[in-house]
Amino acid sequence: MRNIRTYLEDNRWEATLFIGLLSLFFLDLIWGDFPVSTGYNLLLFLFLLWFSLRRLKARLGLLFFSASVFFFLAARPLMDVLTNFRMHVPFNYHFPAAHRANLMISCSMLALIMGQMLYEWYFGEGKTAHGAPWPKEGVRRWMAPAAWGLFGLSLLALWTTSLERVAFRRSHSYTALYAAFRSQLPFVILGLSALCVGFFLVVLCTSKSRKAFYWALGLYTASTGIVLFAGVRANFIKSLMVALFLWVGRDVLKRKLSWKDQGRLLLAFLVVASLLVGILTVVGNSRNELKRRGQFSLPVQFFYDQSISYIALTRGQEMKAAPLSASPKHYTFGPFIDTLTRKKALGAYSLDYVKQGNSFAADIAYYLYGENALKGVGLGSSYIIETYLDFGYVGLGCYSLLLGGLLASLSAIRWRNYFLDAVKLRILLEIFYIPRAPATQMILNLAMPQFLLPIGGLWLFGMLLHRLRPQGPKRLKGLCAKEGL
Repeated sequence: MRNIRTYLEDNRWEATLFIGLLSLFFLDLIWGDFPVSTGYNLLLFLFLLWFSLRRLKARLGLLFFSASVFFFLAARPLMDVLTNFRMHVPFNYHFPAAHRANLMISCSMLALIMGQMLYEWYFGEGKTAHGAPWPKEGVRRWMAPAAWGLFGLSLLALWTTSLERVAFRRSHSYTALYAAFRSQLPFVILGLSALCVGFFLVVLCTSKSRKAFYWALGLYTASTGIVLFAGVRANFIKSLMVALFLWVGRDVLKRKLSWKDQGRLLLAFLVVASLLVGILTVVGNSRNELKRRGQFSLPVQFFYDQSISYIALTRGQEMKAAPLSASPKHYTFGPFIDTLTRKKALGAYSLDYVKQGNSFAADIAYYLYGENALKGVGLGSSYIIETYLDFGYVGLGCYSLLLGGLLASLSAIRWRNYFLDAVKLRILLEIFYIPRAPATQMILNLAMPQFLLPIGGLWLFGMLLHRLRPQGPKRLKGLCAKEGL
């Protein structure tokens, strides 16, 4: 832990500007309105960009997360303000509610910055990894080839289940994919498909070479793209963000790039990003029953449509005054409560689940769309509105403070502790998507069999075989050495 005065002196510009932005937030809270708060959020995101780039290696997680908040939430009100908002009513929300939604975003972003700074002050940037790698090399040598074999089998199962969904989508609507789809595949294939994420994480944690690491990362990311043909973008976007995060953190930031190389890298990124925007826009427009005519150009319309979760923040405020159930709801810890009480067995798209469950996504969908919500129409959720409805600005700030520290920790994956790295990677697969997803689902995933069985099972397998044969697998020894497994 560093001396607090030393840390503030080393980060005096960041601290000074942060205090200024915090003061402006309280002024906005008291006297602001929708356009003022929208402009303030734009200023706050520009500060986040500058703040993250100042020490990118330690703040990479914060940069990615703030970009996802802007992408999934804050882009819509900004575009509405820039398109002469006083001459028309923005789509599906009102200005007082939008002002409060902007304040929620501001509160969360400020707390994230504070959490990042507290982590840096207490733990430092942690440039040096201490201690021997765990598990031992002999155990890892048994785990790596087994993980690759099981990962390959589970990938085949994942492809099979994804193709089944694509085939179903060809004869059904997009919403039916959520409300009416029931897999007809054998249990073995469904089970292997569910375990694919776990085996994928073990491969990443036990692969020593860049080649093996990026092969696994590329295969998994490409596999999540199959369901794009069914109109489903979420899994691909999540895996793509994680792949980019790991590539930048593990490879790019460790190189000393010239200005020319940086320019080429930026140009390549812009070209690929433009292609992806076009592809994802076409995928979104394939949802005919949900398509809304837009007044923007293709790239702008894409960002506007992706920030649909902003409506969850504006209209979600009405859930306090118009609850769907007499019993109190607990949205923040809803995933845990519904899992422990087996409420999810009622079905995510059933009226019983709306009345008895603790899912904000189910409640807001039924509140806005009525019976159509039971057919698969919905908005999703957001960690911001869930924590705000349960605990107000104080709860939202506390959650975001912890989230900022967690993002700082995720920026410092050491690749030396198998279990810790696996936990961080599992959280990474979800954390950049929680601006439009439940607040605690990423934590619940750590207690699910789909994570625990591959992580724990392959470790026990490696420990057992290492005791029986400490020298490692004979036939695979040469291959493992060649491929860096």
